[in-house]
Amino acid sequence: MATHNIKVTFQGGVPRVDPEECRMCEGDEVKWVGTGPQKFNVEFEKDSPIGAKTLPHGQATRSNRVAKGTVRKPYRYSVVPEANPSGAVDPVIVIEDPSHNP
Repeated sequence: MATHNIKVTFQGGVPRVDPEECRMCEGDEVKWVGTGPQKFNVEFEKDSPIGAKTLPHGQATRSNRVAKGTVRKPYRYSVVPEANPSGAVDPVIVIEDPSHNP
């Protein structure tokens, strides 16, 4: 099981994430790490690999585990600034078979 940190920075009130595509496997953990004082929420487009479709700032910035039995596919999500909800960015988490994980 791996731990993934997705860095969230802001430029002109608009969030940027690094990496924009995060490849994970069942049982891996992910958290979004803000580099400044701005708060943000994470909202998955349709379904979520970690159970909750919406992660408020406090939950997004803690470790979240990919649920057992999660379908292996891409999961689009948005990082939505609390101060400017229209300034969202739309990266992706891809869940894949552990044999593809370097």
